[in-house]
Amino acid sequence: MARRRMFNLDIIDTDLFLEMPQTSRLLYYELCMRADDDGFVSSPKKIQKMVGCSEDDFKVLISKQFIIPFDTGVVVIRHWKLHNYIQKDRYRETIYTDEKKQLNQEENGMYTKCIQDGYKMETQVRLGKDSIGKDSKESKEEKPKKDNKIHFAEFVSMTNAEYEKLVSTYGKDFADQCITVLDNYKGSSGKKYKSDYRAILNWVIDRVKEQRNKQTSKSNYEQREYSNLDFLYKNKGVSNE
Repeated sequence: MARRRMFNLDIIDTDLFLEMPQTSRLLYYELCMRADDDGFVSSPKKIQKMVGCSEDDFKVLISKQFIIPFDTGVVVIRHWKLHNYIQKDRYRETIYTDEKKQLNQEENGMYTKCIQDGYKMETQVRLGKDSIGKDSKESKEEKPKKDNKIHFAEFVSMTNAEYEKLVSTYGKDFADQCITVLDNYKGSSGKKYKSDYRAILNWVIDRVKEQRNKQTSKSNYEQREYSNLDFLYKNKGVSNE
């Protein structure tokens, strides 16, 4: 293994690197000095303790993507190929071939992980738990997928076939009105809809029938009233002027 290590100013002179704590930068230099010819470091935690850096310094390097961790505890310097060019007669391949297979190498030589690492994700959540933690928690909760046609299917076990049967029996307006009533019922009852599905659906249908009957009766009553007024005007000689 070559004993000399170089650092590319294009990497260590960036704001992203310089804005890290001084101890994180120190740890990065120490890891690079002890990496093998492919940029792998076998005992990063030992080096961290040896130079007096904290676990947070290690996590900062991961979150800023200056190092890539593996489940085995090994890490690789992401920009290793940009820092160092080792001649073939001096090059010795890393013994961490399984980890190396998990990496892609871009045209400029920078390493990228084929599969996103769980350790990295965990680190990012801990470093930014005030902003990232909330989003991570929400992302774990599976939100029900809404069906534009029968959006109440998430509350009860109604299938498309059952919805179509409701439409064919009572009409689309009736079925849509059932949706509205069911939504309102959901917000106020707090019942478990899947277990009470049949009883609730029957109640909704009866409720919609009742509402529509009232509307029909009111409409018929108003029409009779107008008819009675017309009759009075005609028979009693009342003028519209």
